[in-house]
Amino acid sequence: MPAPQTHFRVAIGEYNGGVSYMAQSAKNITYQNIPKDLITLLGGVSHQNILDFSFGSSGRYYIKWKDPQGVVKQNVSQGLWQMIGQAPNTTLDRLSLGAGDSHWGVRVAGNDNVAFRRLGPTTMPQILAAELVHGLSNIQFVSLSVEGIYCYNNAGTTHTDALPLQLRTKIQLAVQQRRTITNVVLSPNSTTTWVIMYSDGKYDGMLPSNLANDLDAHAQPQNSLLLPSAPQANVTSPTIRTLSTGSTEFIELRSLFLSGWLHPHKSVPAIVNICAIDLPQSLLRPYQAYRLQLEQQLGQQQLNERKTFHGTPRRCCIGDPTHNAQLCSDTDCNLCWIIRTSFRLDRAGTAPGRNFMRFGRGLYTTSVSSKLVAWYSIPGSAYRFFKGRRLQYLPKTVQFAL
Repeated sequence: MPAPQTHFRVAIGEYNGGVSYMAQSAKNITYQNIPKDLITLLGGVSHQNILDFSFGSSGRYYIKWKDPQGVVKQNVSQGLWQMIGQAPNTTLDRLSLGAGDSHWGVRVAGNDNVAFRRLGPTTMPQILAAELVHGLSNIQFVSLSVEGIYCYNNAGTTHTDALPLQLRTKIQLAVQQRRTITNVVLSPNSTTTWVIMYSDGKYDGMLPSNLANDLDAHAQPQNSLLLPSAPQANVTSPTIRTLSTGSTEFIELRSLFLSGWLHPHKSVPAIVNICAIDLPQSLLRPYQAYRLQLEQQLGQQQLNERKTFHGTPRRCCIGDPTHNAQLCSDTDCNLCWIIRTSFRLDRAGTAPGRNFMRFGRGLYTTSVSSKLVAWYSIPGSAYRFFKGRRLQYLPKTVQFAL
């Protein structure tokens, strides 16, 4: 039984007392607070070749992928083989991890598949638990959580027990509306962190805001795993996407900008467009490596990642609602330069009239949006431009066209 056919994949776990998270779409793969050996593994595997993964508590994980020759490979966290009672390097077809040592999996045995499970202190009735061992071709997904909470789908029917009210209500509503649930992802240590995925590519979820924003990007229709693979060239350079006004990310960024406008003598501009920059792995890896370094030094709970703003000049109409999202070739266009190569210290202070640096040479950002008094416009554009940035050294950027 293969992994569920979903438009994107997501796993939620626990590691070092914090939420571990990983999401995959045709765009890329993103993660937070995962074991170092898994980060190393991901660095050598194309996100397009990852087939399945799941997280448990205490940094436990399972991942399956295919190498460039098409050979399917798998890896699990240290000590997991013993925990699930399987011989090392057993060929696994599926593996779902829950709290503690609870798990459900399917191993390949000759020409047949054999299910194995340890459901732990669960209230799952035996007649339902038996379904997880027999009739495997009808099992769409299995998700285990803490305190005996579970959710699985057998032959199109979703079975649950002890789910939190909001999650249970969402599932009941989907049944009433005849929406097909393709997967439910539960946290192994929290009843308030979950994701429901639907056949139309949409999802409902309860996640920390930064993870919800990340998952919103993966859930974009053009990033679906069920679409034909995009040419490799599309993932080697930044791409620009316009956020819909009703999206979680748009609403959060608009609120952040407006709440940061603290100078009453300056009129608040109307936000007409918000664009996000999706970066290739070549630009994301330096940030991921830096964040990992801080996690190892300080611990995940001590990190303080914030969204801030940065004003920069442009020489083109990129970001305007009526302009296509193509980077220009003008070497004096700081905006396109930053989008293409990320922030660079050697170009700090090179914008006209911006060579004075009050606190020394560096990359300047602020949480006070009204401080961005350098309003940049160009002939032919009626819009002024702001650029958002996520904390120092983080190359992932969000643009504000005003």
